[in-house]
Amino acid sequence: MVSAPTSAGPATRQSFWPLVVLCTSLLVVSIQVSILNVALPTLVRALGATDSQLQWIVDAYIVAFAGVLLTGSALADKFGRRGVMTIGLIITGAASIGAGLSNSPSELIVWRTVMGAGAALVMPATLSILVNVYTEPKQRTKAIAYWSLMNATGSFVGPLAGGLLLRWGSWQACFYVCVPFVIAAVVMGRYLVPTSKDPSQARFDVIGALLSTAALTTLVWAIIEGPTKGWADPSVITAFGLAVITLVSFIYWELHTASPMLDLSMFANPQLSAAAVALTIAFLAMSGAMYLAQLALQLVKGYSPLSAALAVSTPITLVNFIVVPRAPWLIHRFGTRWMVSGGISLIAVSSLIIATVTVHSPYPVLCIGFAMMALAFSTFVPASTEAIM
Repeated sequence: MVSAPTSAGPATRQSFWPLVVLCTSLLVVSIQVSILNVALPTLVRALGATDSQLQWIVDAYIVAFAGVLLTGSALADKFGRRGVMTIGLIITGAASIGAGLSNSPSELIVWRTVMGAGAALVMPATLSILVNVYTEPKQRTKAIAYWSLMNATGSFVGPLAGGLLLRWGSWQACFYVCVPFVIAAVVMGRYLVPTSKDPSQARFDVIGALLSTAALTTLVWAIIEGPTKGWADPSVITAFGLAVITLVSFIYWELHTASPMLDLSMFANPQLSAAAVALTIAFLAMSGAMYLAQLALQLVKGYSPLSAALAVSTPITLVNFIVVPRAPWLIHRFGTRWMVSGGISLIAVSSLIIATVTVHSPYPVLCIGFAMMALAFSTFVPASTEAIM
């Protein structure tokens, strides 16, 4: 996968432009995860979206992204990472324009699904290219830190950008804002990013791709619909059952096929497995907290979209830009294990603080909670990603 050998050879030490392109591409992916959080009340008024439709306008992107992610990574390894990243960017940009032109919640959900599928082609390719371009350990650690910073920046700046656009524009601008970044990334990538692929990928694992997509899609769908429909609802139980069946089938197939899409033996490495689980838990905590905070600030406390975005994004962005550039030094000083365990513990504490916020709680309580969560992410995400690499 991302650690596979490259066909492009090692990159020069002084090359930083590929990182600029990769971070710009990643920004397109990450900003679309969070930018709509502040626009949800506006979508209710503009399109008449119901609670269920609102949830799917946000989550359709995530479901498609999760479902196609493994397949996107395999396609990049097989056919060329830069090419697949470019195709993903073009799909994401075109879907963003389509989303902005939507006249109903259903249309918007469809375009968000396409957008998520395109993003799933972009994100794994950026990390694969980064690992192959920056081969020296110190260089790679620094590149991963800035890659992580841009991933976090998109998630945190997204609501702020959405608030500004809603104040001086319309909800459609929340989608159009990514188009210039897509164009810049595609053009710069053509000339500044070396292409690479995995020579060991003799053939594309079609069955593995179908099984992984089905397993992840049904699993995420069941998790999203469970709280709304009820965990005992037949459709939710059926989705969980299909997810288990397809996931077991995927594991069996990958262990017995000559050219697996995902080498499951990698997960025998406890460092990789622990870091992957920790990253999953951390991003669940962050995304859930940001989603609920935006709704609570606007619908309960009466904040404007811009004020709500500033309330959440300001402490997070400040902490990230201060701490992330120092993450390589911290990882070297304290070690990956301490950084990962300390970061995930801090995320737990910050989540507890945010969970105590009520209608009458003063803003500093929420601010401290998100600042602590940002501090955890600033050190924990680069360390976990480095551990996995």
